[in-house]
Amino acid sequence: NPTNVAAASNGEEIIVIWTGRVAAVSIDGTVSSRTLPLDGQMLFNPHLTWTGDDYLLLGNRGSFAEQELVSLHLDRAGQPIEEHFRPVTLTGVPVRMSDAAFSESHAYIVGSEISARRPVGVLLSTDGDVTVASVETAFERDAAQTLPRAATDGVDSLVVWREATSQYQALRARLISPDGIAGGESIELSRISGFMGDHEV
Repeated sequence: NPTNVAAASNGEEIIVIWTGRVAAVSIDGTVSSRTLPLDGQMLFNPHLTWTGDDYLLLGNRGSFAEQELVSLHLDRAGQPIEEHFRPVTLTGVPVRMSDAAFSESHAYIVGSEISARRPVGVLLSTDGDVTVASVETAFERDAAQTLPRAATDGVDSLVVWREATSQYQALRARLISPDGIAGGESIELSRISGFMGDHEV
């Protein structure tokens, strides 16, 4: 499943994560792999980045119905620095992560509340231990919202998601400030009227 694969590079090696394993690929083509410390559980939708000192891996651990956001630091060879994954505590907001945008010392992740069909944005501090800096649930509108995605220019983040009702399907976006707060109203990027209607941008 391509959604369960992640890769990142420090400029010398490439680290690849897939189905509970991690592989390090060097510039000369040498490959070494090892098992991630998942304690018999699955890791869904992993996201990986090089922080300048080590790799940070974020993912959803558990069954499809019950997942928790976890983090793990790996050294430049892909060897886990920590003995176990660490849960990222999101008090009162159980989230299934969909995407992550990494900047120098933060990660802005987007996902969906497990109990509701609406996007949630979480700003994480990635200096040392991964900690929650803010949680934003202000994407809610009177429509089902799914498939959130995130990108960053190193300062601000942009969140894009799909919105659907029985009358239309739309793609919406919202700008997120460096402190993790959604600024202003979301904007509509495109719309399809009805189930198979005309597409408007």
